[in-house]
Amino acid sequence: MNRNPEHVLVFRSNIKTENDKYRVSSLLDTHPLIKDWSVDTSDEDCVLRVVSEQLQQEQIIHLVSKCGYQCEELQD
Repeated sequence: MNRNPEHVLVFRSNIKTENDKYRVSSLLDTHPLIKDWSVDTSDEDCVLRVVSEQLQQEQIIHLVSKCGYQCEELQD
């Protein structure tokens, strides 16, 4: 998949288990402005990557918090 790096938002999160991923998937999978997303639960920061051409970091943080989880922008 060819992804434009400007459209990949990267966050540190507390989405740690498969059950956690399942809980956020209902919202992230159905959001019309999210093309793709993933969580690396093997990473100590539980890195959440979201591919969206229109959403901003604050909007993703708000969506994740609606599911009862936290995330913050991960700097390079």
